[in-house]
Amino acid sequence: ATPNIKSGGTNNQDLLFTSGSGNPTRLQITSGGNIGINEAAPSEKLQIDGDILLGGQANASESNYAIKFEYNNHQFAKIVGDGRDSTGYGDIDFYTSSGSGVSNLTQRMTIRADGNVGINEASPDKILHISHGSSPTIRLENTDTSLTAGQVIGNIEFKANDGSGIGANVIGSVESFSDSSVGGSYGLKFRVSTSSS
Repeated sequence: ATPNIKSGGTNNQDLLFTSGSGNPTRLQITSGGNIGINEAAPSEKLQIDGDILLGGQANASESNYAIKFEYNNHQFAKIVGDGRDSTGYGDIDFYTSSGSGVSNLTQRMTIRADGNVGINEASPDKILHISHGSSPTIRLENTDTSLTAGQVIGNIEFKANDGSGIGANVIGSVESFSDSSVGGSYGLKFRVSTSSS
C-alpha cells in the first residue's frame, strides 16, 4: 500500500504516518505532542514498541553512541556505548556531572566487554573493581528499626559450583548480626562449609 499521512486519534487531532499492507499506523504524533512508534497511544514524549539500535554502517568512523540527559541547558548525565573495534565488541560507560557543563561529566561506572565492572575505575581488572581517592567503602544497610536478637544485619556469601566433594553450595560467609533485641550489641560470624548441607 502507498504510504500515507493523515489525521486520526481523538477528534482527528493526531497526525498518523501509515505504510505497509493494510496501511497500519507506524508513527503517531498526538495533539499533546507525544510521539509513538508502533504505539497508538503514547503516554510519554517518545514511546516505542520495539527495539532501539544506535549506530550502524552509514557512519563507520564513529564507534561511540550516547544517550544524554539535560536540564536547563546543562548536560548532567550520559550513557555511552563504546565500540572497541569493528568486530562488534565494546563497553558501556556511565557518566554524571558534579557541576554545570559537558566538561564536568565524569565516568562513574563502566561495564567492560569481558564482563568486569568498574566503579570510579575506568579499567577494571576484576569482576568488580571499586576505586576511590579516600577510604573506599562498601556498605550493607539493614533498614529494620526494630531489631531482634540474632537478626542478620548483612551477609556476604561465597558459592562454589563444583559438583564433586561437598557439592555445589554456599561454602562460606561473613555475617553481621544483632546480638541483642534492642540493637545494643552486634557480632560477626565467619562460616565455612565442610558438607553439602
